[in-house]
Amino acid sequence: MLRSLAVPRRADLLLALLLTFVASTAMAFTAPATGAFGYDVYDIVVNQILNGPIGFIGGVALIVLGVTKIMTNWMLTILCIIAGTMLIRAEDMVVTLGATI
Repeated sequence: MLRSLAVPRRADLLLALLLTFVASTAMAFTAPATGAFGYDVYDIVVNQILNGPIGFIGGVALIVLGVTKIMTNWMLTILCIIAGTMLIRAEDMVVTLGATI
């Protein structure tokens, strides 16, 4: 019983291999034009908060918090620096990542 669970069946292996090679299309998200549906929400969240002083200060604060914790908790340091960098570069990430359809 235990041995049969450790070794994958051929059908499972074939399915995993098939799903590996099946690609889905990805569409990049573009910023909505002025007057389009959702532009006001995008403008407030991305342009005024994430790209504004709130997002910048939050990103710098996360990076500084990570640096201060470098000797006590290195995993927290790595996570804070990554999160701070992502927060500072939020607009580029919103546009670049897109949505997988």
